[in-house]
Amino acid sequence: MKQVILIRHAATDLAGVLCGHIDPPVSQTGQQQVAALIHRLRHQNIDRLYTSDLRRALQTAEAISVSRGIPAHARQDLREISFGAWEGLRWASVQPHSAEYPAIGAPGGESWHDFTARVVAALQDVTAGAPRQIAIVTHLGVIRTAFTEFAAIDRHSGLLRQISYCSAYSFQIDHRGWILTESFQ
Repeated sequence: MKQVILIRHAATDLAGVLCGHIDPPVSQTGQQQVAALIHRLRHQNIDRLYTSDLRRALQTAEAISVSRGIPAHARQDLREISFGAWEGLRWASVQPHSAEYPAIGAPGGESWHDFTARVVAALQDVTAGAPRQIAIVTHLGVIRTAFTEFAAIDRHSGLLRQISYCSAYSFQIDHRGWILTESFQ
């Protein structure tokens, strides 16, 4: 049996816009969130730490890494979906042009199908070879995908709209699949 803790990165100064592959740093508010997250996770064992290679996730993971004395392993396949031409815009400004999203991706962006396939493969790879207790610092879209694809949480569930910056979700992985056991808000 394994435990996986999925952690959403800390806030940036671009909160509220579609960041995708834009690479902003963690904001001052985000730094405070990371400190609080480290405190909330203090009783959780973490044997290995993975992270998206985007700066906001890396900075969040590096703080956890330092506090735990374990390295953070960066992976490009744990990135958020690419929103292409929509990156840097607010959802409200692209919503009138997004009638077919996510079936058809954003102009110049990653399709939802390709994103889901990438995330599923990355999470299977990370969890297959990992020790018993791992943490993954990543993005909202990746966490939502894990919830729906691995934990069988309905994509319309209110839980998917409550994933805030620096929140963490612990899953037990066994022969039944991924079971959500705890959340750290």
